[in-house]
Amino acid sequence: MNTISKEIMAIGVLIACEETLGQLYDFFAEQSSELYDFWKKIAAEERAHASWLRNLVSHLRDQTLSYKEDRFQPEIFRTFHQYLQERLSYARTNKLTNVIALSIALDCEGTFVEKNFFQVLEGDTPALRTVLHNLAVASEKHCQEVKDMWERYRLQGKA
Repeated sequence: MNTISKEIMAIGVLIACEETLGQLYDFFAEQSSELYDFWKKIAAEERAHASWLRNLVSHLRDQTLSYKEDRFQPEIFRTFHQYLQERLSYARTNKLTNVIALSIALDCEGTFVEKNFFQVLEGDTPALRTVLHNLAVASEKHCQEVKDMWERYRLQGKA
């Protein structure tokens, strides 16, 4: 498999991660009328992130984007995607409080941030840098928004 195909495959798994997060947040929205708007907003943003990544794939296919070889790590992304699918399955089969749903989301968003999935590297083209920077900022924003909501519910003793 050539390098471009490997990179496209890796980004495809990242797209699946973003889409699965969106599904998870949509599910949380359906389970909590109190946090419905919060979850729907974040779910829509996850779908936008997937769209940004699809755009990257287009540029990779057109070879209008350059990057460091082996830039993306598909095995790490696959492991994370499997984890996200497990969280979605867990959510669908258990009655979750708002605090538990927020805890799951905080863990998921925190992984994007902690693992530097969207880290900008030397050699990334400006277009790639922009998309990765925007994804990193969005992940940090989601992490903070979820953390703030989690703290609010936890401190108020709300379920």
